[in-house]
Order: sequence, then C-alpha cells, then structure tokens
Amino acid sequence: MQKSLFDGKVLVDGAEGRPLGWVSAYEIPESIKVTRDDLRAKFLMAGVDPALMPPEIRPVDAFRRATREAEVMGLKMSDKTKRNLLVREVVSSKDGVIRHLVDEIVDANNVRLSYGTVAEVKFDRSSSALNSSNWAGDPLVADVLAKSAGLYNEYRHYYQGDHIRRTVSSLLGRMSPTFMKSALYFVPEKYEGDLFKLGDLCHLVSEECRFIVMPLFDGKDARAMICRDFENQVKEHIVRLGKEIHGDKPVSEVAAQQYIEETKTLIAQVGEYETLLRTNLSYLEADVQIVRAQIRAILEKVA
Repeated sequence: MQKSLFDGKVLVDGAEGRPLGWVSAYEIPESIKVTRDDLRAKFLMAGVDPALMPPEIRPVDAFRRATREAEVMGLKMSDKTKRNLLVREVVSSKDGVIRHLVDEIVDANNVRLSYGTVAEVKFDRSSSALNSSNWAGDPLVADVLAKSAGLYNEYRHYYQGDHIRRTVSSLLGRMSPTFMKSALYFVPEKYEGDLFKLGDLCHLVSEECRFIVMPLFDGKDARAMICRDFENQVKEHIVRLGKEIHGDKPVSEVAAQQYIEETKTLIAQVGEYETLLRTNLSYLEADVQIVRAQIRAILEKVA
C-alpha cells in the first residue's frame, strides 16, 4: 500500500529519528456491499489471513435488521397528527421469529391516539424463509412488507459497511493500538506489515474506503502523547468493567471471555509500550491490579 500522508507531512518530534510507529485513521462508508466469496478473495489479495474474516451472516440477523430498517416514522397525516409503522418482536424460538407491524397514530406532542397490529412477518429458521400477512390491506403496510423482504434478500447475502468497520477494528486491535483523539490510532512500528496489509484490504473492498497512515518518529513529546493516550485507554477499560460489575444483569460467558481477552491484551501492552517508549510505566501497576480484581468480580457474575 502506498503510504498516504496528510498534506504530505510526516509526524516528527525531536532529533532522534527512531520510528515509534504509525498514526492511522480509516473511514468505511455504509454503502459497501460485498459477498463472502468476494471478501475472501480480497483478504487473499491483501495477504490477510481469511480465518480473520467476519463470521458468516446469519439469516435471522438479516431478518431482524431488514424489518427494523423498514419501519416508517413521523409520516405526517395532518397538522396535528403523525403516523408510525413500528416493528415489534413477539416470538423468538428454536423454530423461528415472529414480528408484528404496529400502526401508531400520535398527536403533535407524540401522545398516542391509536395503536394496533396491522401485519405479521414470520421468519422460519429451518428454511430461512420470510412470510408476511397484511391484515389491514393497507397499501403503505404492503410497501413496508415489500421493503422488508427486499432488504432481507440483500442483507443475507452481502456484508455492508458496519460488518467491514467491525472487521477493520478487530484486525487493528491485534496490533497493540492506542486510541488517540479524533478517531486516530497509534500502532507500534513492529506491526507495520500488518497495518499496510489492512490498508490494502480496505482499498480492495471499495475505492470509497479511506485508510491513512502517518509515521510517528521518536521524541519527548511523542512519547508523552502516547503514554497519556495509553493511560486513558487503561482508565476507560476500568470504567467499562466497573459498569458491567455494578449492572443489574448477570454477565454471559461469552462477554466474560471477551473481557478476559481484552484485559490480557491490555496488560501485555504495558510491557510492550515500556520497551517501545523506553519509559517506566510502573505508575500503571495500581490500575493493572484494579483490572485484575474487576475480572474476578465479573467472573462471579457469570450467568
């Protein structure tokens, strides 16, 4: 991948000239559509392991997304009333999912004037088929049901912007990044190869994707900036775990395992960044101990 620089400038601090790593930013538009086979081919072309691809699209997820996005909100009926067509899930079982389309009329202050079910959309897990019933015989309801069916057929076959953004974020997370301000990430120099492969992947997925990297060279201010942002990252992790611990709901095994893996990565980063920045980060030891205690508390909440 060609190294793209903002205005041709290189981030240099001090005279040491030792590369610390890269500052990266990316932008993935929602309009992207790519099939699994095409995405796998692009992973191979970029030199990225296809095992790191996003999971296969589940038809039930495509169904839920399609019906949710087909909702109609705020359709003006008069100066005093508006109409909403809302999707409400009423059944979720091993056999399938049933969602109702509810017709709601509200006044100018959003006070409900009427509310009733006008249609039903069923998803069958065994066949992945979608079936709908328009009980009201309303043309607008028919349009919503048709839109749901069309979106479902699209979403079940294509990865879109949200899938690709989450994939890029996951791949970037394997490079010991530190989140900086304004959607920028610092990536240590040793991950240069992986970072540029990720940039190649983004550009192969779509010409509309933006993936920019700028080299960051060593210096007092550069090290101080990375230390500050990394410390903030540790603090934010503590806050996130704290909210989970003090929440009312139990923690799922999947979520607990994710927290454990994230914490292991964060603790390993302390040692890695000490070496990279040639800076004593022992002042983070208290935070590390807090995180370890939080993980033990989370495990006690596993459902």
